[in-house]
Amino acid sequence: MNVNRFYLFTVLLLTLSISGCTSHITITGKNLENTEKKYKNVIVMVPDGCSMSIQTLARLYKGADINLDKLLTGSVRTYSANSVITDSAAAATAFATGHKTTSGFIGVAPRAKDLLPWVTPEVPPYYPIPTILEGAKLSGRSTGVVVTSTIPHATPSGFAAHSSPRFMPDDIMEQMVHQNLDVAFGGGMVHLLPEGESFKTDDGKSWKGTRKDTENLMNTLKEMGYSIISSKDELAEVKGKKVWGLFNGTDLVPDIDRDELNPTQPSLAEMTKKAIEILTTNEKGFLMVVEGSQVDYAGHAHDPAYMVTEFLAFDEAVGVAVDFAKTNNDTIVVIFPDHDTGGLSIGNNSEMGRKYGNTTVDTLITPLKKATTTIQGLLELAYQDNTSTTEEIKGLFKDKWNLDLTEVQAEEILKFKKFPYGVADYISNNFTVIGWTTGGHSGVDVPLWVYTPYDYTPLRGNINNTDIPINLAKMMDIDLRMIGDELFVDAQSVFPDSKITEDKTGRIFETGKFKIPVNKNIVMNGDKITSTKGVSVFISEINKFFIPKEMVRVIEGKK
Repeated sequence: MNVNRFYLFTVLLLTLSISGCTSHITITGKNLENTEKKYKNVIVMVPDGCSMSIQTLARLYKGADINLDKLLTGSVRTYSANSVITDSAAAATAFATGHKTTSGFIGVAPRAKDLLPWVTPEVPPYYPIPTILEGAKLSGRSTGVVVTSTIPHATPSGFAAHSSPRFMPDDIMEQMVHQNLDVAFGGGMVHLLPEGESFKTDDGKSWKGTRKDTENLMNTLKEMGYSIISSKDELAEVKGKKVWGLFNGTDLVPDIDRDELNPTQPSLAEMTKKAIEILTTNEKGFLMVVEGSQVDYAGHAHDPAYMVTEFLAFDEAVGVAVDFAKTNNDTIVVIFPDHDTGGLSIGNNSEMGRKYGNTTVDTLITPLKKATTTIQGLLELAYQDNTSTTEEIKGLFKDKWNLDLTEVQAEEILKFKKFPYGVADYISNNFTVIGWTTGGHSGVDVPLWVYTPYDYTPLRGNINNTDIPINLAKMMDIDLRMIGDELFVDAQSVFPDSKITEDKTGRIFETGKFKIPVNKNIVMNGDKITSTKGVSVFISEINKFFIPKEMVRVIEGKK
């Protein structure tokens, strides 16, 4: 081997060695350069559950470039602390806190028993971890979440709640109410109201509460000075600095279904625009999280028309955010999926898909353009009409998807009528060239898009999802470790004479004359109630009650 070849071989080995090391990124994040640029406003946007393939499909569907096309800066690794394929809760925790956690955990450190080999937690198992939203709030900024899911869903709660099981929507909603978010737009009114109570909208809808703890959080929000709205018209008219907009009892309807199934609901772009309008009244700035939640739902459902229209609705919201940032040089917009869902591919194993060498845009797009509802929405209409014959199914698909089904095809769809996933797979396989690899998530890297008024951003290249909040915290001049020290004190260690009791509203930390109910930001001393920044959190797995230092100072009489 000559010297030059030996030199090249050595460089190659070193490169591979370094590459292998950097794939094992610790949860402290990369030491990225030039992060001294500070931003007053940060907008984080998440098209939940997708990869680059949906960006390609959306561009072809639209027939023009989309807003995201000009913003691509890199890609993001998504694995959780215990799985190479993450769920939304662990992903949200990673990009809200800078720490990997166990799948299914929200805002708390991972359990120790099943960590991936290269993950080394810095926080004891199950301990709550501060988020960049909590840090922004303590810095004096306003905060908001805008979603098309319910408010206590995984991504928004990852920024504003702490719970080892993610599926605790009533507890998480209570924490989010007491986090004093300035804006919360989305669905989930049922999680504000106790069982037996309902909220009646101006257009005659009635949403029944599901809370089993008898607490009426809508009354709590009103007492805290919030405006509460429930329709597109109210969104357009609302004024003030503190607004909760809940536009459905559960999730919002899909964008493609809105005009027919719920025209009083606003679009994601409309909610984003109003949220920015409200949050910019704070001269200190704001942090806002915007999620296109149902891109993920569509991926799980294998519904290509649903997925591409949700993604384009999200892209419209991106346009709103970027337009604002272009006129406000102290604003950065950071956009990325939390993970991929469904494994959408442009190409499948159908007869059409196998003829990939001459696949035209019309072949790809026309079947999707014909759709005027999601598969789920179409089948809901079938339920309403009690559709049960092949002729009725053929008529419904002709009307809503402009598909001419044969008798055999209609019979196949009737078999799956109560299973939208099965119907959607049948449609994809027989009428499109769209393929799917999983009904769940996949472990691939996802795109990273960034708008900044400056030439340089540290959020570029192939980074870990934990690098995102670490760098955003630096940009906002926030020390997350100090925020954690301020927000999460082991209450029993400070007050060893304390006890934890429980009533119908949940657990209560008691020491002397003082009581702190779980998931709230208040300290009770008889009839006196003191509000604080940050909420109390109880983690059952370790039987610990965590409270902010401000609560400690109240109890010790130092406030």
